[in-house]
Amino acid sequence: MIYVGTLRHTFIKSCATTLVPQITLSPRGPAIITPNGQTILNREWVVVNQETGGFVAQRHGFPQMARIQTYTSGNDLVVTAPCKFEFTVPLKHMERERLQTTIWDDRLLAIDQGREPALRLSEFLDTDVRLVRMPADTVRLARSALKKGAEYGIGFSDGEQVLVTSSPSLLWLNQNLLTPGVYVPADRFRDNIHLMTSTEEPFFEEAITRMVIGGVEFIATKLCVRCVMTTHDQTLGHVTGKEPLKTLGALHRNEKGAVFGAQFSCSLTGTVRIGDLVEVC
Repeated sequence: MIYVGTLRHTFIKSCATTLVPQITLSPRGPAIITPNGQTILNREWVVVNQETGGFVAQRHGFPQMARIQTYTSGNDLVVTAPCKFEFTVPLKHMERERLQTTIWDDRLLAIDQGREPALRLSEFLDTDVRLVRMPADTVRLARSALKKGAEYGIGFSDGEQVLVTSSPSLLWLNQNLLTPGVYVPADRFRDNIHLMTSTEEPFFEEAITRMVIGGVEFIATKLCVRCVMTTHDQTLGHVTGKEPLKTLGALHRNEKGAVFGAQFSCSLTGTVRIGDLVEVC
């Protein structure tokens, strides 16, 4: 039996993830529905360099971004770094200045979130940045959608809709780490869906081509090649060492690098909940 163990949502790209009881899949990508009915895309906000408009992430030398926590309160998104700052931005889409934003090969106009977020984040990161939001009237297509001529979207994720990992893979990794005395927790991999099972082999999720969860069909698009962010403590916001990249690079990799997890797209809309059974097709 395979079932959904945890679900994660990320409000601001490269900041702290949030454990949630369910996620909704839509043509614009995975999302959550807030208590007041707002649909919030996974990674709907992103921090960008004020001068270039390029996205700013932990992998660019800012591991402290992991300490930036987010949660909804009424009609606002609260953004806070404990003992450092706290501010809010409205959940309702507001038409403000649109800034040229670059996320990998994609360029789009994103909505600036104002002076206070820019000031607080710039002070925290010690570089001039702005916080921007994906406009409600914009659909950024996933990379695999572009290749297929399809039209399923994403927020400011790297390129695909849904990242899936599993408990057998995480267990295997921690049992085979090449560095003694180290433990790598699940949050290092910043997945959307973490599958639980006691009957499958490690990395079984990477061999799945199609699966159905809660009536939603998931189609495999690519394996997930991991970056330096997996070496960052996602609670304290600092670099921990070379694991898990050292082990994955030696024992579980492809021609592009260390691999952990698989990316999927969704051909149907619906809701996935913790505890849902997984049908591998």
